[in-house]
Amino acid sequence: MLKSRRLKYVTLLLLGLILSWAISPAQAFWTLFGSDDKQGSKTDDTALQICAAPQFYGPINALSHSRTLPAFTPYFAPESTLYAILANQTRRCDVLLTTSERYALLLMRSRRALPQDFKAFAKVPLVLFAHDPKLLADGNGQAVKAQRLQSLALPKGELTPAGFAAAQVVARSDFPTNYLKNRLYRAEQEYQVYAMVSSGNVQSGIVTLPLITRADGTTEGSYWLLPQDWYPELKVYALALQGKAHATAVQWIEQLQTKPEVAASFSKQGFVMLEP
Repeated sequence: MLKSRRLKYVTLLLLGLILSWAISPAQAFWTLFGSDDKQGSKTDDTALQICAAPQFYGPINALSHSRTLPAFTPYFAPESTLYAILANQTRRCDVLLTTSERYALLLMRSRRALPQDFKAFAKVPLVLFAHDPKLLADGNGQAVKAQRLQSLALPKGELTPAGFAAAQVVARSDFPTNYLKNRLYRAEQEYQVYAMVSSGNVQSGIVTLPLITRADGTTEGSYWLLPQDWYPELKVYALALQGKAHATAVQWIEQLQTKPEVAASFSKQGFVMLEP
């Protein structure tokens, strides 16, 4: 297996690749890990403050430059970092965009938000991704069925919904992995899986489609859209937080589901919008 030190080095080295079509490597570091000193240091106090997981970078960054939604300033960080920020109130956040229902429930239990302000607004497909543009180009997973995968990375099942879903997939008899033996790697987060595959250190990995979709709607490498009935539906959520901008935050979330330009921005980058 990859040694923990090497995995950490590769992950940090390749953070810039995760969003390389939109931002520089330095900006990607702060996008993924957050920094009150660097990211959002010139925030507009009159604008809504949107705190979001890295998977939302593409559509939210695009919408921040339009007049479709009330003015907002986005801040991106891993979900555990966002929860710590909100729990400790070290940064103002009016809306949380998350792939994890668990963190939203914890915030509601601590009275930072109300249940009626919690909305599932889209779902995300799970894909098997390879940096090689030919490996999965057939779109039907023949490389899996023929046991041609040389190595595979997964997010840990106990840490994220995508990781739990990936575990359900590899447990199936029609997704053989036993032959991989010590070439099956597990990472803490989805974006680490992406970095491992994009770098060529691991041949393939299971992630959600938005993570490999560029701003123009194209994807890198090749991927197989995993059958929906192989794993639990993966939804993404918006939560309006208590505070002086609460009413505007609720309105902002409602418009996520009702404005066609918003739906188009999310759909272009791999999200499947839910009916209001």
